[in-house]
Amino acid sequence: MVQKTIVFVFVLFLFLGQDIRAQAFEHTIEIGPTIGSSFYLGDANGTWFKNSQMTFGGVIRYPLNTRFAVSVEALTGKFAGQYMDQSEGSQQSFKNPFFFTSAHLEFNFFSYDSYDVTLESSTINPYILGGLGIVSYQSATPVLSGGLGIKFKLSNRLDLNCQWTMNKAFADDLEGVGELNNPYKLNKSSFLNNDYFSALTISLTFAFYTQRCPCRTGILQGF
Repeated sequence: MVQKTIVFVFVLFLFLGQDIRAQAFEHTIEIGPTIGSSFYLGDANGTWFKNSQMTFGGVIRYPLNTRFAVSVEALTGKFAGQYMDQSEGSQQSFKNPFFFTSAHLEFNFFSYDSYDVTLESSTINPYILGGLGIVSYQSATPVLSGGLGIKFKLSNRLDLNCQWTMNKAFADDLEGVGELNNPYKLNKSSFLNNDYFSALTISLTFAFYTQRCPCRTGILQGF
């Protein structure tokens, strides 16, 4: 009798595991606000995280499957720094407002999903991302964008994302100060001489289902 019970329990758990894995991926669109800080690296600031400024915006994310997602993000903030004004012989500071939009492809290091049961509701997943964007300040320029982050699945619909990106501009004038625009005449000699800016953000997204999976719940319907 004991052996039959053990076999029954083993078969039951095996069936449950197969039933859960049989569920298809649920397509969603995730939308939410973003808040954090950003800093600029260039002719007037060479130290990481120095002169950081508040930044905020929003993100839309569409998971392609449990490993890949595409996202579109919009951020607004200020580029800040200090420089020596040669004409006046004194140190000056600036805060140049910007608006940044970007599109990224994200790759999750582990499978990232949740089902109607709560077995996957506490998933924590690191990811990397890369893409393109445009930053608008006193002018506008394309941007190469890349970074990393970590996702926390708070529930089937709520996700918390912590993300850090480094963004390479195709220009040397993010400061918005004329005398700092290509002061060493190096803009055309190397792409690396152009300005960078970075953003460290947190976003909370809510998932809207666009296609519910044809899930086979089997005996799990009673749970």
